[in-house]
Amino acid sequence: YSIESPEYNHVYFTYYLVKGMFGGADLDKSWIINMAELLIYTKHKVSKVSGGKQNPMVFGNNLDKFPVSVIK
Repeated sequence: YSIESPEYNHVYFTYYLVKGMFGGADLDKSWIINMAELLIYTKHKVSKVSGGKQNPMVFGNNLDKFPVSVIK
């Protein structure tokens, strides 16, 4: 279940997932976004804008070892 955002023209999850992959989730400023950073960023943003009604999750180990995108 995803909550749609009229101002973003996407569901909140998709909007913040993409925004995170393009640099928003680079929490350690390494220019490499790993799954742990993307989860932290996306979960925080989506939970906040949805009033806690939507909370993204990831299952797995070593999420900080799984690169998702490189910013250049």
